[in-house]
Parts: sequence; structure tokens; C-alpha cells
Amino acid sequence: RINAMPHTNPFASIPYDGVLYETDSSAATESAVVVPVDDNMQQQSDADEVDTKLNLAKAYIELGDNDGARSILDEVVRDGSEDQQSEAWRLIEQFG
Repeated sequence: RINAMPHTNPFASIPYDGVLYETDSSAATESAVVVPVDDNMQQQSDADEVDTKLNLAKAYIELGDNDGARSILDEVVRDGSEDQQSEAWRLIEQFG
């Protein structure tokens, strides 16, 4: 048989008046770690965002919302890679 200590709240003896107080966050920002953004990481992130837009536009097309799809595809044509732009134009031609 295992004798376990009953669970106790270590903060039970600290009075709490129900008010939340702001803390000085300057200490946290002084010790914050800044991670440099790699250009390749940023390009991959941008490509992923445009791929998401392409998928969203396809869903809009399936739902029959060609105007919504067209708006998103215009963004892909503006911001996407050459392959993504080609896919966007192909989709526009499907319903356009």
C-alpha cells in the first residue's frame, strides 16, 4: 500500500483580493530572444500562404462562389510564384 500525501495548494496561505494586477513586462522584453528570419523561411511561408489561397479559391469554386474565388485568385496572380500564377489562371479560365 502506498501512502500518498494529500494534495495541498501551496498558494492557499496567500491572501487574494480578487484583483488582477499588471506586472512590469519590461523585464520580459529585455530578455526576449530575437530569432532572425531566414529569407528561405520567409519565401516558404509566403508560398504556403499562397497555396492556402489557391485551396480556398478551389473551395469557393466548388460552392459556386465564383466572385469570391476570383478575388482570391487575383491575389494569387499578384503574389504567387510562376507555378501558382499558372494554376490561378487555369482556375479563372474554368469559370471565367
